[in-house]
Amino acid sequence: MKQKILYSHSMHSVKIVELDNNSIIAEVGGKLMGWLNESAVPVPLVQSPVDEVADLEKEIVSGAILARSGNGEMLFSLGAEKKINIWILKTADWKHAVPHEHMNLANKNSPGQLADVTSMACTQDGKNLFLWMSNGELQKLVFGEEWYLLRREVIGVGLNQKVTSMVITADDKFLVCGDETGQLGLFSIEEKRMILLFKGHDAKITSLAYGKILASGSLDKNVKIWDVTTGSCIQALPHKFPVNSIAIRGNDIVVASGRDLIIWSPDTVF
Repeated sequence: MKQKILYSHSMHSVKIVELDNNSIIAEVGGKLMGWLNESAVPVPLVQSPVDEVADLEKEIVSGAILARSGNGEMLFSLGAEKKINIWILKTADWKHAVPHEHMNLANKNSPGQLADVTSMACTQDGKNLFLWMSNGELQKLVFGEEWYLLRREVIGVGLNQKVTSMVITADDKFLVCGDETGQLGLFSIEEKRMILLFKGHDAKITSLAYGKILASGSLDKNVKIWDVTTGSCIQALPHKFPVNSIAIRGNDIVVASGRDLIIWSPDTVF
């Protein structure tokens, strides 16, 4: 694959928030910045009022867990306050929040305490949000009109308690998860069980992306491309710094590694 460094910051790390066919949005030094048509010069996000953008920036900078709907319309964030905030991504408009106590039951490993969310993934339409919990429980939040919570379902128990990243396949049938040891797993939503486990990286998996391919990023400074049906690695893409986040756009893989924003393009179409 061919590498193109789109942007490099002298001080701050880069974290991808959203991308589509024409633009990339990332957090850099506490600010949301956009790149249009792969221009090396970022542009401000002018679609939203300043106070609304600032609220979303504050949430992302706090180290929030993020999940974006497959259609690119909605963003779910879970920050230090342990509530899930729901945003219209293109305008940074905040809809409302789901309190922590509404999304889980008592932590069986620590009686009297609530389990924490370690990773989230959202369906294409943004109406189903999957939560991987610190007690090894997998939950589904189902939303109705205006994204108000309709119900919570437990679809898996006794699972891996160290999951750090999760993504849903384009058909909304499977969840791919990665953990702090570098292991990857494929979970069938219909069968409610893990159907494939495979060794992914030598360190914590920080990000997963699914499009025409499955890609994973890790603190071991590698992005790997996978055959999700067999668990075999197709290709490894080394980087200078640990990988913060990744995303897939068409045939390209967009990578935030350290202070760099990088686009990998295949020599042949996947």
